[in-house]
Amino acid sequence: MLTLEGTRIKNLGPRRFPSPLGLSSIYGDLVANYVTDEDRVRFEVDVIPGRPPRASNLSFEKAGPRSELFFNPAKSRAAVVTCGGLCPGLNDVIRSIYVQLRFQ
Repeated sequence: MLTLEGTRIKNLGPRRFPSPLGLSSIYGDLVANYVTDEDRVRFEVDVIPGRPPRASNLSFEKAGPRSELFFNPAKSRAAVVTCGGLCPGLNDVIRSIYVQLRFQ
């Protein structure tokens, strides 16, 4: 059975490098925001007519850009591994990753 403790993600260690993205930490300023470690996403997000919502506090850590990083962006490398098969849009994803890493 999945528990709240089972959804916790271990950190690699302290983050020492500032993010190069230049996002905001102020909600409502019309600039995309960094995600904090406290931001969570509910496990059950569907609302089904005729069924009462479960009173579950189960949630997951929200993915997204952090304001501080564990790895130094200037010295980091990345690899994209694909396994074949049809995947519409994969070329766009790979190109976006390349452009972001190359010109950052």
